[in-house]
Amino acid sequence: PMFCESNSACKDMMLNVVNSKGLICDGRYACMNAVFGVVNNIAGTLVCAGMNACENMKISKIDNLSNIQCIDNKACFNSTIIGTCNKGLGCQIECDLTSSCAYSTINLTNVNGLTCTGGDSCRYSNIDITINSNRFEFIIFGIFALDNSIINLSINDASITEIAGIQCGSIACCENSKIIIDASMVKDRVIINGIQC
Repeated sequence: PMFCESNSACKDMMLNVVNSKGLICDGRYACMNAVFGVVNNIAGTLVCAGMNACENMKISKIDNLSNIQCIDNKACFNSTIIGTCNKGLGCQIECDLTSSCAYSTINLTNVNGLTCTGGDSCRYSNIDITINSNRFEFIIFGIFALDNSIINLSINDASITEIAGIQCGSIACCENSKIIIDASMVKDRVIINGIQC
């Protein structure tokens, strides 16, 4: 993978990365305000670990992702991530801790899980994802975690007939949010195995 380790290591950088195995931004402000293109990614992970590690970062294209982890306070705050997950295995999007993905824009295909865990973790975010399996689960936990966010879940594969679950698991965590499920490509119906509020 490409490593941006230590505080402000790749801050304000503009870079196109080819044939990498992911991108690791580990440290406070490690990739803050950076603009990346990650082409021919080899099943790598995007990791933003550290306070404000990827704040305001823009990735206009990243492909073949195996995982996305925003795992500290404001780790991916106001970031833009556009790309595709591994076609066969899919990927998980993890927004953990306070405001980790707040105000962010995430547009990904082949996703099999999304977690927003932490106060304000996905607040005011716009997340547009295409589900890749019947195992997809959406877990929200933390006060105002999804407040005023718009989540679009699209199913483009007729073999996907169910969603494992949607869980809003704490006080006001899904308040004022919109979760839109587009199953227009499915011939029959989509079963949501559990909705917990």
